[in-house]
Amino acid sequence: MSGGNLNLQGMREILNLSYRNLPSHLKTCLLYLGMYPEDYTIRKSMLLCRWIAEGFVTKSNGEDVWEDASRYFNELVNRSLVQPLYIDDDGSVRRCKIHDMMLDLIMCKSAEENFITAVYDQSGITGLHQKVRRLSVCGIGEEHSTILAGEGLLPKNISLSQLRTLVIHQEVNYIPPLSGFKFLRVLEVSIYPGGAIENIKIDLTELCKLHLLRYMKIRGCQSCQLPTQIRELQHLETYDIDGDRIPSDIVHLPCLSYLRAGEGANELPDGVSNMKSLRYLWKFDLHDNSKESIRGLGELTNLTFLKLTNNNWNDEQGTRELLFSSLGKLCNLKHLAVEHVLGGHRFDGLSTLSPCLETLHLTSCWFSRVPNWMSGLRNLCELSIGVGNLHENDALASLAELPSLFNLTLYIGSSEEMIVVYPSAFPVLKAFAFYCARSWSSYAHLTFQVGAMPKLRRLHLDFSVDGWNKCLSCGGSILTSVWMDGTNTRPCLWGLNTCRRSKGSASLLSASVSMFRSQKGKKWNPPSGVLRARFPAVLPFQFTGTTMIMSFGDMRLMLGHGHS
Repeated sequence: MSGGNLNLQGMREILNLSYRNLPSHLKTCLLYLGMYPEDYTIRKSMLLCRWIAEGFVTKSNGEDVWEDASRYFNELVNRSLVQPLYIDDDGSVRRCKIHDMMLDLIMCKSAEENFITAVYDQSGITGLHQKVRRLSVCGIGEEHSTILAGEGLLPKNISLSQLRTLVIHQEVNYIPPLSGFKFLRVLEVSIYPGGAIENIKIDLTELCKLHLLRYMKIRGCQSCQLPTQIRELQHLETYDIDGDRIPSDIVHLPCLSYLRAGEGANELPDGVSNMKSLRYLWKFDLHDNSKESIRGLGELTNLTFLKLTNNNWNDEQGTRELLFSSLGKLCNLKHLAVEHVLGGHRFDGLSTLSPCLETLHLTSCWFSRVPNWMSGLRNLCELSIGVGNLHENDALASLAELPSLFNLTLYIGSSEEMIVVYPSAFPVLKAFAFYCARSWSSYAHLTFQVGAMPKLRRLHLDFSVDGWNKCLSCGGSILTSVWMDGTNTRPCLWGLNTCRRSKGSASLLSASVSMFRSQKGKKWNPPSGVLRARFPAVLPFQFTGTTMIMSFGDMRLMLGHGHS
């Protein structure tokens, strides 16, 4: 046996040993990953939904079933059985994939136990088990798009009557009547037809008769016929359909915990307050939903994720105060985002939020100052906030000592006082983005003292051109102070941005380069990674490409055109 084959066999034995040493509940969860195609990017949140729907996760020691599912996932990551693809600053894995060799092992074990059946080609069809429990149909191609049609492609001795899971990721032109799948718990269909089957509508109207269905995800609804009523799905936990409307009776599903609809489905039916089990609400539009629905939002105390949107909110009849009251009642909320709220609405009336919050994105609304109550959000990891005016006495004090804050984005209208980031401020912050809407009268309004943000890895600063000229005229200490004396972890990516036209912008590039060159020989700790800077397109020279790279020791300064 050659050395390469020996090493390959050794790796397979190690993987097999790792699998055998897993507790039974993790073996089941790992085998289920065979439902995904090779090199597929797996979203953690949706994987957990499917595990729970399949009944793989049960409550232990009074813990929440979602917490248990997350713990199972983390155990698989820690054992290196799945590969993390996207990791947040707090270390949480959001997406993952399966290594090819691990997938081979999973499929082998699954075949032995008839746990899942994945079909990729015609040979997979003919080799189907007589009784299929979980079926994944991926990438067969249009010539086999009638795989489930019973038109000669599916052997007559194959029964799908016991099917518990059906996942389709390919073009199809026919799916047999879903009413025949009485035991189906998980249905996921991604249909993006083209060519000869472009105008065919897949009939999914009978899914409303799948009384045991717990998980339903459908992409490509423009190619499907969907039911208008789903009240009979009393066990449904996940509704994730990209259609342009939400069934009117969805508020009567007692187990529904995850709700995500298409971009056009902005209005929830009356009776939002009935959805007590809801944990994840992808979008709640403030313009299209009634005052009663906004009030009912406050009764969904199991919510952990909420995204508010609105493209035309005019705050008629005091709905803002009603919204603030509802948000304050969501005691288990962990993730809140307010997006696309136009008109610069003030949120100063918001006086409290759940202490459980981990991410808070409020970039499309403004506070007149940083709210004092934010200092109580001890679990907060990510914060994006717009502030009309920063004041020295409260500028960042309420945020600087938050023990879990890894990522901070500040949008500032103006500041008339010096803003100082003191030593030891933001002890665990890894990413800081700062946007200023106006030219500041003095560059000294923002300064970092030595030792501030000791864990910083990424910085983005955005001023007007005049603001950057003031920065550079002062020797660029806003950039170098956090590197002095080698006290800080070296940032690996810094961003400087100015995309606004100014008469004085012609000298901005040469001044920037001079600033970095002037630091040569000084006791400072420049970044070993890349610094990206965007300058106005009015500069009096041409780039040979989209960017120009200049080196300063271990640092590369990447210069590129901005857009006015």
